[in-house]
Amino acid sequence: MKSLVAVQREVFDFLSIEPGMKVAIVCDNDEDGLTAAVQMRLFLEMSGCETKTFFYDHNTKIANFFSSFLRNIFDRTVFLDLNETFISDVLKEVGKNTGKCLIIDHHQELDVTNAFFDFLKIKPWDFSKVEPSHYPASKMVFDLFGGIDWICAIGVIGDFSFKEWASFLKQVRKKHSLSEKQMDDLAGITACVVAYHNDKIHDLFDFLCSAKSPTDLFASWFAESKKEFDDLLEQERQRFFREATYIEDAEIYFYETKPRLRSKLSTLLSKDIPNKTLMIYEDHGFMVGASLRRSDFKINCGEVSAFAVNGARDGRGGGHIPAAAATFRRTYLSSFKDKILLYLRTNYPLKKSAKQRGKIGGRRKKIKKK
Repeated sequence: MKSLVAVQREVFDFLSIEPGMKVAIVCDNDEDGLTAAVQMRLFLEMSGCETKTFFYDHNTKIANFFSSFLRNIFDRTVFLDLNETFISDVLKEVGKNTGKCLIIDHHQELDVTNAFFDFLKIKPWDFSKVEPSHYPASKMVFDLFGGIDWICAIGVIGDFSFKEWASFLKQVRKKHSLSEKQMDDLAGITACVVAYHNDKIHDLFDFLCSAKSPTDLFASWFAESKKEFDDLLEQERQRFFREATYIEDAEIYFYETKPRLRSKLSTLLSKDIPNKTLMIYEDHGFMVGASLRRSDFKINCGEVSAFAVNGARDGRGGGHIPAAAATFRRTYLSSFKDKILLYLRTNYPLKKSAKQRGKIGGRRKKIKKK
C-alpha cells in the first residue's frame, strides 16, 4: 500500500494538467458522485481548465449524455464514483473523445474495456486501510486534491460512512457551527434532489459550485422540497413493514417501491434491519431497477447483484459488500429473484445442510410493522 502523498504524486503526474485543457467529469448522480464532481470541478477550474460535467443515471444505470459528449474532444476525462462496468459502457460510446482517463472510485475492482487512451485507477486500498465501501469518492477527491469540507461531508453522510469519518464530520460541524441535525439536513436536501427531482441535478451542481457556505443551501429553493420527500420516504418505509415479502431460509426481503425511491429507501431500511438482505426494486416500464443492502457484511451484495444479472439481456449489476444495484429487463424479474435466492442459499454460512441451502422453494411470510 502506498502513502497518500505517493498516490497524489502519481495522479498529478498522470493528469499533467495545464491551463487551457478541456476536461470532462463523468460521475454517478447520487450525493457522493455529485459532491465529488463539485470538488473536482473547482480544482480543475482553479488550475485553468475548462470543464464539462456529465451525470450517469444512478437509478436506471443509463448514460443519456452520449450525443452531448461526442460534440466535444476532451484532453482528459475524470470518472467519479462509477465502477468499471459502467465506465466501460460509456467508453464504448465516447472513448475516442475522452483523452487520458482518471478513475476515482470505491467499488470492487473490475476490468475496464473499450479504452482508447491510457487510464489510471485510484481505489481506497491504494493508500488506506478504511473499508472501501465507507471511503466515498467525495472524500477521496477531498483527500487527493483538497476540496470543500462541508460539500465533502454531504457525500460522506450520503454513503452512510459516519463511523469511519466521525472525527472529520465533527470538525466540519465545529468549523461551520452546525448541529448534527443540520448536517444531516444538508445531505437530506441533496438526496431529495438527486433521488426525486433528478431533472434539477445540474442546477444543484452549479449552485454548490458557487455556494459560499452551508447557509446558502439552507436558504435555497432546493431546501423547500425536502419535507415532502422525507414524508414520502417514511410512507414507503411503513408500507414496507406491512407488505414486504420475507423468504425465511434465505433471510431476504423483497419489496417493490415507487419510482426513484429504491436507493434511499433501501439505505434507510438497512439501518432498521442490518442483519437481513434487502432487495428493493422499482418498475421503470421496460426496465427494472433494484437495490440490494445488508449492513452486517455477512453477504457481499456486489457479488449477489453481479451473479443475479449474469446472463440477463441488458443486465447490469455490482457494487459494494453492504450495498449494490442492478438493472435488467422487466421480463427477467422472476429469474433475478430466483438467482438471488440460489446464491444466498448456496453461499450464506447458515447452519443448514447442503440440501437445505440448495433448496429452491422457501417459506414466504409478510413481516410485521415495527
